[in-house]
Amino acid sequence: MKIIYEYICLPLLHINNNVYTFFSGIAVSVATNIFTTICIDDFPFSSQWNLYVASFSFTILSGLLLFIATKINGFQEFANNPGNEFNNQMKDIIIHEATEENYKSWVKRFFLVVVSLVVGIVFLATDFSWLISGIIELMMKKIGG
Repeated sequence: MKIIYEYICLPLLHINNNVYTFFSGIAVSVATNIFTTICIDDFPFSSQWNLYVASFSFTILSGLLLFIATKINGFQEFANNPGNEFNNQMKDIIIHEATEENYKSWVKRFFLVVVSLVVGIVFLATDFSWLISGIIELMMKKIGG
């Protein structure tokens, strides 16, 4: 887990917090557009449940990105303050020391970002209505209807 933190999370923590806020806004916009599209259509829930999951996943993604942006704001402002005139190596050390103590939580946060992004895209791009209809057919056969 420490290797993931060193090689993946630390470079991601150097990205400006405004970038995370920007992508959070995109994710919540996608979630809102998906949800309003679902509400306009008159299709049954069984044919659109994957869109609800995608909308929920993008909402979670937006919240996670906003949370990360809020958490990294403090030490990024300190490291990037023009009055301090830190070189890049000093900025790396500041960000590393600010996040090293709870590196496991940073790995978990970025892992959840990736998972919610992948889940949202998969459920948005793939039609799983065949799965629900198959389950309903199996249940009907077991009941005897």
